[in-house]
Amino acid sequence: MINFLVESGFLERMDSNVAATALGSLLNNLYLDPYTANTYIRGLRARDETNDLGYTHLIVQSPEVPRLRVRRNEFDDYLELVLDNWDYLLIKPPISRDEIENGEFEDEELEDYLSTVKTAVMLLDWANEVSEDELYKNYDVGPGDLRVYSDLMDWLASAVARLAGALNMRRHEEMLNILRWRLTYGVRDELIELVVNLEGVGRARARALYNSGFRNIEDIANADPRAISVIRGFGDKLARSIVEQARKLISEGRVARAPTVNREDGVRQGYTRKRGSLLDYL
Repeated sequence: MINFLVESGFLERMDSNVAATALGSLLNNLYLDPYTANTYIRGLRARDETNDLGYTHLIVQSPEVPRLRVRRNEFDDYLELVLDNWDYLLIKPPISRDEIENGEFEDEELEDYLSTVKTAVMLLDWANEVSEDELYKNYDVGPGDLRVYSDLMDWLASAVARLAGALNMRRHEEMLNILRWRLTYGVRDELIELVVNLEGVGRARARALYNSGFRNIEDIANADPRAISVIRGFGDKLARSIVEQARKLISEGRVARAPTVNREDGVRQGYTRKRGSLLDYL
């Protein structure tokens, strides 16, 4: 165990003793077990940048994340998704690409791996604002399950981002800092500022605000509460509350701004829905 921790960079030998490295101390503060952290670091070092599927699939490698079972009629679809995104997956399957393409494997060899892929796809559906009803229909994941996943993503995505920062992997850190909020709140990039700052505003209300022209905290602070009260999901009381919150945040200089990052041309970030429940990253 000591050898593993030293080789992973979490401990260093000092004569006859050992001491935690800066990375090891961070690991302790993040409440990550060393095996999971080692997997995360190995994945981050595999590629300078990846797509949202690659990052999310890395995050769900933690044994803390409940994994979705892949049904037999879904097996080939998820296998195709793996092959389409092979270069972007930071943790590869336990067998080679040639073996998969040539059919030289038993399904049991890939069941566990594909369950992590399916879980990552579900979480990206959530982050892309797919409705809870559709998530339940496609993945048998209910509101209580989503709350568990949301809490886990807040912890684990943040932990991976901080590991990337400690290793001076700034590109990974930037991308993960955005994805963390999306996976936690179930929103696209443009809604992060609204859900992070305003109490009483979740993914549905944030989208309603954004679509009605209230796209940031300044827009809300300058609004007449009556203009917000008529938006679906709002009433007079909540409208007044979020306007007061926005004005207070601005006056106190406490507005949490959404992180931004320029995506490089070589990395696929968009997606289209495929076969009802799968994402095809194009």
